Amino acid sequence: MRRLLGRFVVTAVAVPGLFVGVVVAAAALPSTAGSPAESATVARPASVVHRVPTSHQAATNTASAAPKVTVSSSFAPSISTAGVRAVKERTRTEIVSVNPPAAQNSSTAVTIIASVTGKGAGPAPTGSITFAYYTVGQANGGPTSGVLGSSSLNGGEATYTTSAGHLPLGGPVNGSITLTATYRGDHFNKASRASIIYYVTGSCPATSWSSASAGFPYVTARGPEGFYIGQSNGWFTLYVTQPGPSTVDFTGTIKSTGLILHLSSTKDEVPDYVKLVGSSTLKFRLVNHSDLDGFTFYAGCGSSISFRLSVGGQKASSSEIFLGAARGHPAQNPVLLTRQ
Repeated sequence: MRRLLGRFVVTAVAVPGLFVGVVVAAAALPSTAGSPAESATVARPASVVHRVPTSHQAATNTASAAPKVTVSSSFAPSISTAGVRAVKERTRTEIVSVNPPAAQNSSTAVTIIASVTGKGAGPAPTGSITFAYYTVGQANGGPTSGVLGSSSLNGGEATYTTSAGHLPLGGPVNGSITLTATYRGDHFNKASRASIIYYVTGSCPATSWSSASAGFPYVTARGPEGFYIGQSNGWFTLYVTQPGPSTVDFTGTIKSTGLILHLSSTKDEVPDYVKLVGSSTLKFRLVNHSDLDGFTFYAGCGSSISFRLSVGGQKASSSEIFLGAARGHPAQNPVLLTRQ
């Protein structure tokens, strides 16, 4: 008679007047039980020796004199992981910055920074990012393409600086350049890619903008009603606010003789909008509830830029426009800023 108990088979041997149970290991599984008997190594029985005492011996033996069991420990199951692939997580590659935001000629060295983030809970992405470009315009007889180089990830980011003349010419009229950053993945993370439009012009003014716009004017929510405009190295910021409690519409058009690039809105609220029209005109509407609304952009290459501004549907007065860190007022609206 055989009976399965947990991971053991109990074999009952019938002898007149005597019941002897012999325990034989039934599976090679590690024990988690707390008793000494169950914590012993479980293995396939290569040879099992058991003696059944005679009725005379059984009468004199104590309970501790259990039948002898010899079990081989040579058997243990194994699971092969050969050919088993890890589940790869999706990633997001992003071009964090390009400096300068627009190159003044083809000899300008351009530094590109890209980042990779994993979208799962697994290990952080490792490996490298390959930087490349392609064009479709007239400036370089497009379509053309080329690989700039690769850089290893360090803290989730990779940085690459082009050599002089590495990038071809490309502008808003005769065809821009598209910079790409490609992450090829690793054992745990999938590949991903990002791109950005870039301009390398044959003649791009790079002198400083008017000192009247230098720096950023101090502004807080519920401050004096108006536009607060400033810049640093061609990066312009425009903020609006008003004391409330009413709601005020701030609208305007910004035009550059060069390029308006890398537009970024501070907040995206309906019915606000900030949008580019082509490559040199920006239109906006900011509905202000006495907090701060605004946006940032880069003015590249052009020799001048103008701001046509309105408050509540009416042309803003000079006193409602604050320029630069000095918070000076312009002589007129539209505000015209030129390079020095």
